[in-house]
Amino acid sequence: MPWTWFFSCEFQLFLFVPIIAMVAKKSKLFGYIVPIVLVVMDIILMSVLNGVASHPGANPYLDTAYFTDLYIKPWSRSIPYYLGVFFGTVFYNYVKNPDDSFMLNKIKYNPLLRAAMYVLGFSLMFVMVFSVYDYTKDYGTGWSTGARVAYATLSTPLFILGLVLIIIPALLNRAKLVRFLLIGPVLTLLARSTYIVALSHPVLMIGIYVTTGQAIYMETYKMFAMFC
Repeated sequence: MPWTWFFSCEFQLFLFVPIIAMVAKKSKLFGYIVPIVLVVMDIILMSVLNGVASHPGANPYLDTAYFTDLYIKPWSRSIPYYLGVFFGTVFYNYVKNPDDSFMLNKIKYNPLLRAAMYVLGFSLMFVMVFSVYDYTKDYGTGWSTGARVAYATLSTPLFILGLVLIIIPALLNRAKLVRFLLIGPVLTLLARSTYIVALSHPVLMIGIYVTTGQAIYMETYKMFAMFC
């Protein structure tokens, strides 16, 4: 069941991220510093690991080694969680004391700044998604090692940053279209459907296990390696 990596990986992050959130609840300063430090550490770790690999990759669906060694590991998938804690902390402190956040108030009352955020946000997301078109078409032959490492390292945080630039005005009761898309009936239904699918995975996994003719046997160190 090769797709089970997702559950072990996400489960570790679900356990770890609340600890960061509790730190943020206790100290506003550490709530800002700790997630950013973890993001920087993850970026450095990803760039080093992918840079020293024998076959650096930028597309998990084309580069088997990149998929196995980096893409499915917690240290490559944790950046969105850390950024979520950071921006969640920023917005939480803003709700508690709106007058204490100069930048968010600037965004709320300055339409030109919001327009710039929309353009930059959509541009970042567009570039991060479609810049690998050539890579996918020619299997990465036209990409240098540095380009592969840079994309594999920075594509996720830059895409999340672009998404945040679009969502922040909606959280400030601006961007009515974005707010409608986020809380509208269509996405609400999709969110509930996704949650139901996630809940059904353990049942499917158990069903596959109990109906398998040959028992699944794995040594302890291999279980640890796959879990991590």
